[in-house]
Amino acid sequence: MISALLLTGILLASGAQPAAKVAPAAVNPKLSLTAITNASITPASITFSATDPSNVPVVGGPSGAVISFTTTGTLLGSGNLKVSAPANFSSCPTIPIGAATVSCSSVTGGSGGACGGSSALSTAGVQMASGTEGLLVATNYTVNLNFTLQDSWKYIASSSCSLTLTYTITAN
Repeated sequence: MISALLLTGILLASGAQPAAKVAPAAVNPKLSLTAITNASITPASITFSATDPSNVPVVGGPSGAVISFTTTGTLLGSGNLKVSAPANFSSCPTIPIGAATVSCSSVTGGSGGACGGSSALSTAGVQMASGTEGLLVATNYTVNLNFTLQDSWKYIASSSCSLTLTYTITAN
């Protein structure tokens, strides 16, 4: 049985601040013993200040994003975290989502936690972390992600270019 939780966050390609906050939505496609709770993204938005495309890549924020969540009621199942994005940045159609990359720097909680490699963002989703859940106990997880933007003179940005990311946590 699989439990899943979807979270959204915002990736900004300018200094503009987002109006939206993290909007968690629980999805339980089948009956499951595993519950995913206390999910959060800190910060809810990551900002790139791209001022000179000659200085590439541009790193988003001081430490990227931290995704935290808790699983309970597991039977030593496995879990993973995926990140996906829409086809392009809002208000900036010349910046492809593939210009933004995500990498995992650490996974804590459970056992056998592992980071996926660095990858360009995609609409299909990129698995960034995986691990084995605890046995019938509440287990807290923390995944640290870093984002970079490959800036280019051919990308024409408006004053606010945002990309809403979806973080999908699954446990089974």
